[in-house]
Amino acid sequence: MKAHRSLKWSLACTVAALCSLSLIPSAQVLGQESGITGRVTLSSALPEPEIVSVRSDRDACGSQVLVSLIEGENGGLKNAVVRIVGVEGQPPADFAEPVLDQRGCLFEPRVVLVAPGQQLDVLNSDGIMHNVHTKSKANRGVNKSMPKFLTKITLDFAEPEVITVRCDVHRWMHAVIVVAEHRYYAVTHADGSFMLPSLPDGIYTLEAWHPELGAKETTFEVSGGVAAGVQIVF
Repeated sequence: MKAHRSLKWSLACTVAALCSLSLIPSAQVLGQESGITGRVTLSSALPEPEIVSVRSDRDACGSQVLVSLIEGENGGLKNAVVRIVGVEGQPPADFAEPVLDQRGCLFEPRVVLVAPGQQLDVLNSDGIMHNVHTKSKANRGVNKSMPKFLTKITLDFAEPEVITVRCDVHRWMHAVIVVAEHRYYAVTHADGSFMLPSLPDGIYTLEAWHPELGAKETTFEVSGGVAAGVQIVF
């Protein structure tokens, strides 16, 4: 899909980074047979979070909120979207329990995957006024207030694309919804690791994209339905 050939986040800052590629072994994950595995890492230390002073809703937000646009643990990069490029026509698969929560006056997670038409639960765990305001091109926009008594709304999006989300009440609150064009998508964990389903044998292109750091591609070979994961170092 054209919407995913070059993933962009209109609110992202441009960060210059040198990237290098290396292969790492495939692994077993949660007792399942390995598919496409890998890790996205950072070559430098994590940047310091932005400290936002809070003037209202302090019972829920506290007096300060720490906003970390680039996160990770043990050198890994969290919230990078990895996908296989050029496998159009594959049926999408529902991603497990997609939820976008408003907790501690932050969106959690910052990046969430959904399939076209899959229901996304948006929660208000703070018990204060929040607002869910999306910006998209291929899907209808959403601008929904969530007062303290409204603890959940359900959204769905028909077309694959990257959708930005903000809360108009709390200006520092931002997130991304990625509507995936097929099942070969994942979001990296805190240590940067990911796993994708097995593919037929062949040569494929894998892309890793982060809202702040941009995208990087590499090719790899699948043999016997599994492959050594690609490590992308930002």
